[in-house]
Amino acid sequence: MPGKTRQQLQEEFDEGIRRLWIFYNREGYCMVNREYKEDDGYFLGRFIKNSLNKYQNGYLPEENIAKLEEFPGWHWSPKSTGQKKKINTLVNALVAFHREHGHLRVPPELTIDGQNIKKLITYFKGRYSTNRSSKKEITALESIPGWKWGKPDSSFLLEKRWESKFQQLIKYAMQYGHTFVPQLYEVNGKNFGRWVELQRSLYAEGKLLDHRVKRLETLSLWKWKKDSYDDFFEDGIKCLTLYYENNSFKMPPPKIKTSYGTSLNEWILTQRKQYRLGKMPKKRIRKLEAIPGWGWTSKEQLWMDYFYKLKNFSDRFDHCDVPSTYRIKGANLRNWTMKARREFVKDELSDIQKKLLQSLKGWQSFVEQSVLYIKTLDQSPAKVAIYKILDENPDQSLSMIAQKSGYTISTCSKYRRKYFQM
Repeated sequence: MPGKTRQQLQEEFDEGIRRLWIFYNREGYCMVNREYKEDDGYFLGRFIKNSLNKYQNGYLPEENIAKLEEFPGWHWSPKSTGQKKKINTLVNALVAFHREHGHLRVPPELTIDGQNIKKLITYFKGRYSTNRSSKKEITALESIPGWKWGKPDSSFLLEKRWESKFQQLIKYAMQYGHTFVPQLYEVNGKNFGRWVELQRSLYAEGKLLDHRVKRLETLSLWKWKKDSYDDFFEDGIKCLTLYYENNSFKMPPPKIKTSYGTSLNEWILTQRKQYRLGKMPKKRIRKLEAIPGWGWTSKEQLWMDYFYKLKNFSDRFDHCDVPSTYRIKGANLRNWTMKARREFVKDELSDIQKKLLQSLKGWQSFVEQSVLYIKTLDQSPAKVAIYKILDENPDQSLSMIAQKSGYTISTCSKYRRKYFQM
């Protein structure tokens, strides 16, 4: 019978690559043992074994080599050599220990050939509990007198629980784009954030088992230390500046994220809180205030949004006298501009706001026009009362203004027209 064509062999290889990516995205690693078979009967372990054999014999095409090397954690030198060395060290050590002591309860500090025996026991029992042990590996370990996969050492159960937590971490990283889980974050009613923090603490103390270290490092988003807050702050500055350049100056929606996976909206609120509590360095205050559109409160944010709308208008038309029919995305810019002019004349704005308005084309003549007009107006009690109500909300109805002020609708209408002419 004729053998398979080159095209058929390549199609089989590409199918193996597709299957391996599905497995990696689900489990977080790619080097499965050669007996591993998927639920639908596909021998993924054989695909990896055959690929390694072809590579070692020089039969694997360069393009296929590149496809396999894209997998995080992929290596061409199978761990068989190092694994065999670990197995032999463990078997010889435990056989000798059992012969001398009659049990396998080895002390934590026992080290032979640079290998901590307690850690090796935990490692191989962990592999067994997650179906990653080869038949030779299982046979070698079960040849040790007194060896048991369960009691008296329950490390395989601990390894199984650890692996379950690791799978939860993969899901969290895929959802949020980072692995810095909040301390109070819960999964199925149990605290998960503290478990993640514990892994980093154990690693910093040199107490985290080597295979767990490698397992965590297979996650591309995993980091042992948080970047400094300065990096986090600078990243927020860049993201916010970019957002303002392409959008309005309102608060960004929660779906907009920084490079660290944090909501840009939350990042802004964090900066405002630190400023409000007096905990923000002056250097950061200056950087934030240098961003066009920045506001320390939601009220300031809204003011800045309207200011830049007015700036676009004045840059285009060389004046600030916005027509009553002029709209920007449905917003009545004239009402806001009139209110800003009144507050400017009454000295009710901050120094920054006044400087921003003074920088606009035609603002000074616009203000002088208002001052001259105000001098021609009477200062009747009705005018004062109605203007005060309009200052609070220029868009309220005549009936509402009449109800609040106690004056007739015709009087309210008269002064509202004058109000909007200011």
